Amino acid sequence: MTHTIVGKSITRIDVLDKILGRSKYADDLEFPDVLYAKLLRSKFPHAQIINIDTSKAEKLSGVKAIITAKDVPVNTFGIQFKDQVILASNKVRYLGDPVAAVAAESKELAEDAIELITVKYKELPAVFDSREALKASAPKIHDGGNFAAHRKIRLGTVKKGFQISDEIIEDSFTTQKMEHSHIEPHTGIATVDANGKVTIRSSLSVPFVARAELARVLKLPITKIRIIQPECGGNFGGRNEISLEPYIALLAMKTKQPVKMVWSREEEFIGSTIRHSYFIEYKTGVKKDGRLIAREVKMISDAGAYSSYGESALTKSCILASGPYKIPNVKVDGYLAFTNQPVGGAMRGFGAPQVFAAEETHMDHIANNLGMDTIELRLKNALKTGDQTVTGQILHGVGFTKTILKAAEAARWDKHQLLTEKETNTTKRGMGVACLIYPVGFTEKANPSAAFVKVNSDGTMNVSIGALDVGQGSTTVLAQIAAEELGTSINNISIVTGDTDTDPYDTGPIASRVTYATGNAVRFATAKAKQMLLEVAAESLTVNIDALETKDGVIYVRGAPQKCISIAEAALICQQKGKPVAATASFNPPNALLDPETGQGKPYPTYVFATQIAELEVDTQTGYVKVIKIVAAHDVGKAINPALVRGQIIGGIGFGLGQAMLEKMVLAQGKNLNPNFLDYLLPTSLDMPDVEVLIIEEPEPTGPFGAKGVAEPSNVPTTPAIINAIYDAVGIKINDLPATPEKVLKALREKKG
Repeated sequence: MTHTIVGKSITRIDVLDKILGRSKYADDLEFPDVLYAKLLRSKFPHAQIINIDTSKAEKLSGVKAIITAKDVPVNTFGIQFKDQVILASNKVRYLGDPVAAVAAESKELAEDAIELITVKYKELPAVFDSREALKASAPKIHDGGNFAAHRKIRLGTVKKGFQISDEIIEDSFTTQKMEHSHIEPHTGIATVDANGKVTIRSSLSVPFVARAELARVLKLPITKIRIIQPECGGNFGGRNEISLEPYIALLAMKTKQPVKMVWSREEEFIGSTIRHSYFIEYKTGVKKDGRLIAREVKMISDAGAYSSYGESALTKSCILASGPYKIPNVKVDGYLAFTNQPVGGAMRGFGAPQVFAAEETHMDHIANNLGMDTIELRLKNALKTGDQTVTGQILHGVGFTKTILKAAEAARWDKHQLLTEKETNTTKRGMGVACLIYPVGFTEKANPSAAFVKVNSDGTMNVSIGALDVGQGSTTVLAQIAAEELGTSINNISIVTGDTDTDPYDTGPIASRVTYATGNAVRFATAKAKQMLLEVAAESLTVNIDALETKDGVIYVRGAPQKCISIAEAALICQQKGKPVAATASFNPPNALLDPETGQGKPYPTYVFATQIAELEVDTQTGYVKVIKIVAAHDVGKAINPALVRGQIIGGIGFGLGQAMLEKMVLAQGKNLNPNFLDYLLPTSLDMPDVEVLIIEEPEPTGPFGAKGVAEPSNVPTTPAIINAIYDAVGIKINDLPATPEKVLKALREKKG
């Protein structure tokens, strides 16, 4: 089917506001008589609170309110389990746990007041290693202990699979904790009107989820809470649950004045959620011809002090532990452990970056042991349409093999041994590959989207949605879907979003779901509105409705384009007949719960696939690795906007580059030693390689115009591709991320003996 708008690289509809600086972020908003809020955080990783004395701070001129745990109506929250406290009352569980909050007439006064609050603690033994935390002798962080969750996948019989295997290969891996590092820190302003309604303007990305949680915490009806989202300066999962919102709401309710809170960069590292660190063990049985027969995986994820999204991320890790390959016998055990570390939450890839860093480097180890080309091994075991996943789900629309072949061709994989011609006495060249299967939507759980549309009498259409654009360009994509379905120019589409009082419910820009889930809701609602227009047009043109088509804002008779009526005219007729053109629709990605003992079921509606190949250079004297080029072939179903797809993939590669070689939160006894952008190393434009993006389109039958998604998975294969390329270049395995120059140099020296 030929599309006129879908599939075109249309310029983002918000581009002028962004480049001209007209976009308003939360910190740009101003209110009269605004107060400034600050949090007092724990100075111990694990301690009992004996007493909190706020008397000195209360006497400070300009301090308007101080709240502690006793002021919080319901002092617990959490995405899956309500185990996290708004303000600690009897115990702190990590360095940075909030204990009190202050509102004052200036930022400086708020900081001074925080210093005047005295807290008497009794320090408790702490545990900082997830493996140690699961031992019976470890200090207990929660009343129920340190065991947070156990997820399982069981397929076939692993024991028999190993018995019939020709070789068994084993590996162990560790991945690091990482900060989201979005440009805009967590920021919010709360106001309360004369009727007691709380309005929060913050950098949240999930306003409807947050509204429900805040209603519970504040003991208010949902109708008494309104969340408005200004522009968002990046997300990557770091804004997928409430953070500062309860504090500014409580302080605004107490003072009856607007209250604003802006986290410092250090607070972002200490107080916001981070990427979970993992310890992973792999064991795979394989035939001499490369067929994967059996796989056993054990992983331990560090939840930090509270559960947040930990169990959900762990579940995804377990589902993806077999990679995009057919393996008849699989046993996976994933454990989530509480420690006295910062809280692990949602971060781009949601458990996949950790497990694929292990799985795809393990695949290269298998190929090297067999003396087989690593591409050949992947092709031999690749999942195809009609195959079943490790959870027993039948796949459709699988473009995985295409991604391997296209990437290999573009990277000249068959010629990669010629890279030695570019080497010197001190530099070595290498090439590495990594592949991916990644799901769209929430794991097991409902994650609906809804859309309201109305066609105006001038032919324009308003589309109201609850899915926010947090920088990825989703409003442009959704406008393209609406314009394509209606048969009009994208200039006639207006997207309205960012207000829980006026927009329909949406689970939010999380789990790479917006194009697929919200896109379907928008398309279905538009189709309903279009049907109303076609009925009027059919009557006006005295033809059967099936004979009509829409294009360029005109409804015409197929084969007789001169016989037509504009969408504007049809909308006006509907309005004059007392039937304004308006429609609603919703879509919930079809999935089902997994069996808790076997992990069998349909946890996701669809999957995307990818292959990335990295070419790099290793300086053998310094250990410095320079990534020269990455070829990225991604099956996205249908690229609604190819330019935005490319942008997502390139941005994701930057993320993966950081995980592979630079980024790591350095913690000592629970204390963050590099909570700033000077010491926490991030990739810059100077570190970025040349990137060649190959868009593979294997349409998804249930997606809007065949689309699936691309947001999170773009960063996942990059890390293992780089690690595998380092091995190809100099023959060393880095199984402890990141592969810093120090680690590379140490491994090179150990290799020399």
